[in-house]
Amino acid sequence: MFLSLIHLLFSLVHSIIFQVSILLVVFILYDTEQDEDLAKLEETALSTKHIALAVNEELDLHAKLLVMLRPRVS
Repeated sequence: MFLSLIHLLFSLVHSIIFQVSILLVVFILYDTEQDEDLAKLEETALSTKHIALAVNEELDLHAKLLVMLRPRVS
C-alpha cells in the first residue's frame, strides 16, 4: 500500500514536471515570436517616421514656393 502511494505520487510529480516543461517551451516559443513581431513593428515605425520627415520637408519646400509665387500671381 505504501509503495503504491509513493508510486502514485512519483507519477503525479513526473506528470506535473512534464506539463510544466511543455508550458515552458510554449512560453519560450511565444516570447521569441513576440520579440520578432516587436522588432518588425519597430522597423515599420522607423520607416514610417522617415517617410513622414521626408513628406514634411517636401511640404515645406512647396509652401516656400507658393509664398514666392504669390506676388507674381497677384
